[in-house]
Amino acid sequence: LGLRMIVVKVIGSCVCVAGGGITGREGPNLQVSAAIFNIIHRRWPGASERISRQSMILAGGAAGLAAAFNTPLGGVVFAVEELAKVHISQIRTAIFHAVLIAGILVQAIAGNYLFLGKTTLKFSGAADIALLGLTAALIGAAGGAFGKYSVKILDWRAKQTRFMRFAFTG
Repeated sequence: LGLRMIVVKVIGSCVCVAGGGITGREGPNLQVSAAIFNIIHRRWPGASERISRQSMILAGGAAGLAAAFNTPLGGVVFAVEELAKVHISQIRTAIFHAVLIAGILVQAIAGNYLFLGKTTLKFSGAADIALLGLTAALIGAAGGAFGKYSVKILDWRAKQTRFMRFAFTG
């Protein structure tokens, strides 16, 4: 995760595309951003006392993913997925700052764009806004119910597993 990897990844991706090859955006962006954050961490005085190297690399990867797809929340979700075994509060601020800065920079450099197509949604009045609010409320309620019943199912499965262990092992 150094300068050589950044140069090779950027040049290699450009050569691949120029030669008619297919390459994704998220991999190179994620890797280059993680390498940049790693370099910053090594050269920033006192950085290792405030935030770990792994946390900086993860924040860089999240920023790269957010920039690749123009989705700041995508970067946050990526970081949360990677932190399944580590408590998020330890590096929450660094990740949010990295993702927000990446989002602002990609908007400034590439402009406002969507990764997949264009949007043509236009609101025509209060009825559309009310419908949007109703849709948001229904989706929120459905998400809440899904979470609630997912936990109940997991609890039920845990009880069944304990019973089955007891029944078959004596």
